[in-house]
Amino acid sequence: MPSRVPQSSFRHRHQVLEQHLHGVSLARAHLPQVILMDNNMPFLTGREAQAILRRDPMTANIPVIALTANAMPDAITQGLAAGFFRYLTKPIDVTELLEAVDSALEFSKAQAPNHGG
Repeated sequence: MPSRVPQSSFRHRHQVLEQHLHGVSLARAHLPQVILMDNNMPFLTGREAQAILRRDPMTANIPVIALTANAMPDAITQGLAAGFFRYLTKPIDVTELLEAVDSALEFSKAQAPNHGG
């Protein structure tokens, strides 16, 4: 007899995926100067969400800082190669986080078009 997955499980997965995609939509709508992103999200990884942002010309240059528990050297290398601006591992060092955000803000400022100011 085939096992059936309860309808509520599908509904929950859909709601979680919608929340993650809502984050991508918010980035598109508000164009923040920097994004802090958990890399270990269910159903849509930080790397996948970051790739969606990279493919969109409106959000392609927003620096995305990954926050993750995966501190393996290969994961860090792969995360940076995938386009994360910085790849910070948990537990988060507050000084390192602030330096990464400052650096990302400087990057954003350098990318912004000059509006005569």
